[in-house]
Amino acid sequence: MAGFEFDMAFTTAEVVTGTARLLDQLGYRWQRRDHVSGSVFAFTLADGNALELCVEPLPAERQTYPTWFPRTLLSAHSAGTEGAELATLRRALVLAFLRVMG
Repeated sequence: MAGFEFDMAFTTAEVVTGTARLLDQLGYRWQRRDHVSGSVFAFTLADGNALELCVEPLPAERQTYPTWFPRTLLSAHSAGTEGAELATLRRALVLAFLRVMG
């Protein structure tokens, strides 16, 4: 099983919108399932393994200090092993949401 998690300083809505935009730019055909607290993007990688990207608010028990901004958990789950495509997607997500503070 392969995957990753990001604790992101964005609202859940921002991460859902940005993830959809990035998946479109990368040419993935995805399906989105919305639920009460977030969304799940499901699609298939080139190696044939299914991948789900889950976007939801960071659970309260994982917030170890007070925050002054929204926090969202983006997690990826795949039944396959971590390959180059999953690593590339992980890097693309980091770059898509990178904030430069000045």
